Amino acid sequence: MGYYGVGPLIPPVCNVTPGTPFASPYPGYWQSNVIPAAGIQSFRPQTAAGFTPPSQIIILPTPPPTHQVNATGIGIGHSTSNLSISTPAARQSDLSVFEVIEGVVLMVSNIPQRMNCDHLFNLLCLYGNVARIKFLKTRPGYALVQVGNPETGDLIHRYFNGVCVFGQVIQFHHSKVTELKEHENLGTLSDGSPIMKNYMTDPNNRFRNQMVAAKSRILEPSRTLHFFNAPLNFSPDDICRVFADSGAIPPPRVVIFTSKAGQKTSLGLVEWDTLTEALEALILANHRPVHLSGYAHPFHLKIAFSPKPISDDRAGISLIRYPAPPLMPGHHGPLMINGQRNDRAPDSSNGEHEDELDILSKVEKAEGCANHEAKGDPVDAKSDSNKSPKNQEFRNTSKSSEVTENKT
Repeated sequence: MGYYGVGPLIPPVCNVTPGTPFASPYPGYWQSNVIPAAGIQSFRPQTAAGFTPPSQIIILPTPPPTHQVNATGIGIGHSTSNLSISTPAARQSDLSVFEVIEGVVLMVSNIPQRMNCDHLFNLLCLYGNVARIKFLKTRPGYALVQVGNPETGDLIHRYFNGVCVFGQVIQFHHSKVTELKEHENLGTLSDGSPIMKNYMTDPNNRFRNQMVAAKSRILEPSRTLHFFNAPLNFSPDDICRVFADSGAIPPPRVVIFTSKAGQKTSLGLVEWDTLTEALEALILANHRPVHLSGYAHPFHLKIAFSPKPISDDRAGISLIRYPAPPLMPGHHGPLMINGQRNDRAPDSSNGEHEDELDILSKVEKAEGCANHEAKGDPVDAKSDSNKSPKNQEFRNTSKSSEVTENKT
């Protein structure tokens, strides 16, 4: 007697005559070129066609940036990020990486007028996650930046405080504010972009989750930049055109690495004569979309610092217009502070530095005020100059070199 009192199951006798091959109307996966029987749909998986890059690359004009904003007018993510579609796990952000603690907010001063929130993001994202960026409406050339953790703020202050871009020396100051508040109707900058943006869910943050953070490294600023996620079969002239179209100086030295089997994007090195030129190219061209004829979606060029300069032993296609000149120490280009030429060292102390600390004190008071005015930043309110905070010494970190990301 079988289980549950049911008799044993005996299969029916096969009626096929011995010696006759058994033929099934259902096609097997091991059979090739089999025509399914009538009325039966074949579910045999089809072999995916191999990726074939175009023989000729035609770069299309880049459309004007589109800035997404929420109902209160706050910008959401980078202008090149498409946050309205579902994304794989690698692009999702772990919001727990954003700390609300003293040390995550920096005040930036002497910002060139041509820069907006995305430009600052392109520069700062190499050293950690960026949460929010807010330009001060009543103080042209000033902005507040909220990053993921105090270590990121220390790295930014360490490597970018006093760098010269677009003829001006940008300065960073530590703030006691623990979080930037989002207020309604802050308005836009002169280029039409939002005064404030939230980047917490932006896939361009390179330390947004453990998966991508494990592939990212940190390195001090260099005049040699590593680029990746460019279209396959990109030529040195093509990469120079992308930088020129962004408004940057085309790099005089380019190396496109030899592609490997199955590789779908190009990567390589670009090098300028000075650190200033490289930083300006990073600000303007990082995350820039590259539209090609025949492609539905653009490639987003990504840039990071390189630990080594371009040398003759680099395998790939090279464009060397002239050898690299000696890299002079210090800052390159005319140093300008508030529109005036400045010949002193950026970290020297004078009354102007004290004035910026006083501005920082007023900004902190405004950010911490519960009855903050939505249409401006009341940093011109009176405050006790004796309460101006001093710059905090940056923390020592044990992080190693270069911010890079897999070429995906």
